[in-house]
Amino acid sequence: MMIDHGIIPSTVSDLHRFYCVLRSAGDGDEEGHLAEWLEEQMLVTRARDMAELAVKVDVLFGWISPGMEGLTEKGTDLLLRQVNSLRTDLRRLTLTG
Repeated sequence: MMIDHGIIPSTVSDLHRFYCVLRSAGDGDEEGHLAEWLEEQMLVTRARDMAELAVKVDVLFGWISPGMEGLTEKGTDLLLRQVNSLRTDLRRLTLTG
């Protein structure tokens, strides 16, 4: 996976690639902060097409694990914001073809 380090990620696909590279390069100490960064970026970055919408769904699915007993208030808020972001993207993509 090659990334031009002179470019700031501006698409869902770029963000996900940057996250994967940074996560694999790190020692795991800052993984929680990195995941929070990705979550926030996914909320404000619009999917350009259905493939990017699928990336956002995959990120959302990654937050849900078997046996989860419940979400914290912060987790519930983040989940609702992410679902709203997905809905916005889906509406825009279906209207623009």
